[in-house]
Amino acid sequence: MKKSLFIGIVLLLGYGVVAQNNVGIGTLTPNPQAVLDIESNDRGVLISRLTTIARNTLGTTLTATEDGMLVYDKDLTTFFYWDGPNLLWVQVGSGAGDNWGSQVVQTSGTNISGNGTLGSPLVVIDNDNDPNNEIELPAGGGTGDVLSTDGSGIYTWINDNTGTDNQDIANLVFDNTTNILTVGIENGTAQTVDLTSLLNDGDFDNTNEIQDLSLNTTTHILTITNNGTATNIDLSSYLDNTDAQTLALVGNTLAISGGNNVTLIDNVNDADADPNNEIELPVGGINGQVLSTDGGGNYTWINDGTGTDNQDLNLTGNSLSLTNDGTPVDLSGYLDNTDAQNLTSSVTGGNVTVNISGGIGTTFSIDDADSDPSNEYNTGANLTGDNLNIVDGGGIQTVNLSGIKDHDWYEVGGTTQANNINNDIYTQGNVGIGVVNPTQKIDVDGYVQSDQDFYTTVTFPAGYSIGDYIEFVELSSISAQASGIYEVSVSGTVGNHAAAATYRCAYSHANNYDSWRELPIVGNNGYVGLGQNFTVDINPIAYGSNAKLRIRAINTTGNTATQNYTLNIRVRSLNHNSGWSSINNVGSGAAVTGYAKMTESWMLTTGTHNLNTNANIALSAISNGNIGLGIATPNNKLEVHGRVAQMGYYTNVGRLDIPIDFNGTIDNSTWTRVNENTSVGFRFSDYNSYVGNGQQLYVRMCACWTDNGSNSDNWVIRVKDYDSPTVYYNQNMGNTWSGSGLVHSDCKAWVLANSINCGYGWSGSCYIEAIHDQGAHNLQIKSAWWEIAVK
Repeated sequence: MKKSLFIGIVLLLGYGVVAQNNVGIGTLTPNPQAVLDIESNDRGVLISRLTTIARNTLGTTLTATEDGMLVYDKDLTTFFYWDGPNLLWVQVGSGAGDNWGSQVVQTSGTNISGNGTLGSPLVVIDNDNDPNNEIELPAGGGTGDVLSTDGSGIYTWINDNTGTDNQDIANLVFDNTTNILTVGIENGTAQTVDLTSLLNDGDFDNTNEIQDLSLNTTTHILTITNNGTATNIDLSSYLDNTDAQTLALVGNTLAISGGNNVTLIDNVNDADADPNNEIELPVGGINGQVLSTDGGGNYTWINDGTGTDNQDLNLTGNSLSLTNDGTPVDLSGYLDNTDAQNLTSSVTGGNVTVNISGGIGTTFSIDDADSDPSNEYNTGANLTGDNLNIVDGGGIQTVNLSGIKDHDWYEVGGTTQANNINNDIYTQGNVGIGVVNPTQKIDVDGYVQSDQDFYTTVTFPAGYSIGDYIEFVELSSISAQASGIYEVSVSGTVGNHAAAATYRCAYSHANNYDSWRELPIVGNNGYVGLGQNFTVDINPIAYGSNAKLRIRAINTTGNTATQNYTLNIRVRSLNHNSGWSSINNVGSGAAVTGYAKMTESWMLTTGTHNLNTNANIALSAISNGNIGLGIATPNNKLEVHGRVAQMGYYTNVGRLDIPIDFNGTIDNSTWTRVNENTSVGFRFSDYNSYVGNGQQLYVRMCACWTDNGSNSDNWVIRVKDYDSPTVYYNQNMGNTWSGSGLVHSDCKAWVLANSINCGYGWSGSCYIEAIHDQGAHNLQIKSAWWEIAVK
């Protein structure tokens, strides 16, 4: 511990000198002009590597404050820095990216291609390859000037007002006598246009060019206006009067006036092909009449009442007749008079005969032993043993019921059926209470209320307040309240809030305080936990009185403002209870003095059950709150006897010193052996007892040294096999600025212990060697050692 403290002080002093205004990585003398100076002979610096999309997204969040930020675009394989004043990314140096910066090059023309990148440069193609007809814009020109040409390839900038590019038509004048159109132009000479050639009629009279057609509907003459010499056209010959035509039917021929005829074929197919016997419906008839025939092919319309279609049934006696029909039907043979029958009886000796009118009678016996009808009713009944005694006027009738006994239950100590309410009974089958097919020795559907269990429900009304409580049970423990160990389970649901939790308590006559304490929770349903809304309190009162339990509101989570919150409660005695007293004391503003004790002390012991050896103490908790690992009576809040290993971290389990006392010169071309003797042997398997399940053994080499090098020199230590070129361990120990004689101590990277196979003896032992990266330097190794850890 003293050596480690000294090394730590030296390190703090060493770094405190060089880390005042700047930081060095890989150097103990950072450049005083740099805030961060990074040096290395075999490693580089990685700048943030972003895709183009990620870089552009980052740019949307940057401001002028981040001016100079550097990133590497791995899509374009080049660096960019943030131009804060202009708020844009700027490419560093030349790369495969777009060298146009933030500009956009339009290349949609047929003579321009490329996008300005190294892989696709901008190319302009001249199809005629004639350099003489290219427009070379002259220098100069003022605002509003336009480019003018003299027609020979010479271009000059001129004032727009002196040219003709921006001119307006001043006026238009048309002479309808001469057909001349005069066009005036701004700052120019008016021009005239002769429109005479557009006139194409013979009279050159422009007043008669607009004409109308007119039709006289009486004479059917078509004329044209504004032309007295025009020829009129008579359209009467084009009149068509065939629309007013008449159809006529002569025999089977249908004719149209002024048109052709059509012969109508009789498509009705009858058996005799005689058209003379077809029914021709007579004309006439009034509503309700029917068609009547005389049988000779003559049909007339007659009133329905004069025919036979409208008839009535009539029953006279047993005769059914039809109106307008003289043949009646006799229904007498269908009459059934057996429904109106009478029963009669007669007694002959011990027999009774019962007769039915129109049927066959039956006889049955009514004889009894004494032939006395006055004693046929029962006067009493009783049970003697297995016998049921029925008493009537003729004596006592006995029925043996032993054959219908239920033999599932027996008196304890034999196979005799219980016959007394105080008998102790047993059965070897399953017993169901509320269950038709029990599958357990006692299968109960519902709560089992006993001295050991208590069930109840309490309801907090909608809108209850924090601090409201309901006292729900008074406990009655055994042995002067010395056995008060209880488990309280509570569950409830309101809206989307469901909770279930279990609490534990222990009290005795020694709990002689009259105040409420909160019970510690030992488990909940993991959903929201009952502790979200309610908790359970106990008040042991004083010796001689029973303890009470209550539910107390500590929150209002869920739909408690609009819905009642009903809680189901079970209290279970973990040893013995003499009874329960259900109470319902409601109050508000409750307070507690602290937590009730769940246990005086607790200990977890482990070991092998089938061996005659003492158990091992794994975990203990004593009454003052101290926790012990591997010790029964810890003196501190947490006291551990043994090593502590944490998975995922290196946990030191030992140290192995290497015999080194070296003071000499080493260079950068030859490895120098630095261990004291010819070779060194060691093994790490001695530490395997510290390796737990899922862990492995790791080692790293540490050294304490000084040299006469500068700030940039480094020396390397390695462990090499004695018999082969195999190198087991090779680490750069770094530099120390040791020219001033500073002694430095450091440990290098962890490696798996099983990767190093240095054993004892000449075969399999190792060398400890060193080399300096800057040539001949003096190196003094004060000590070296292995640190051993598990992870």
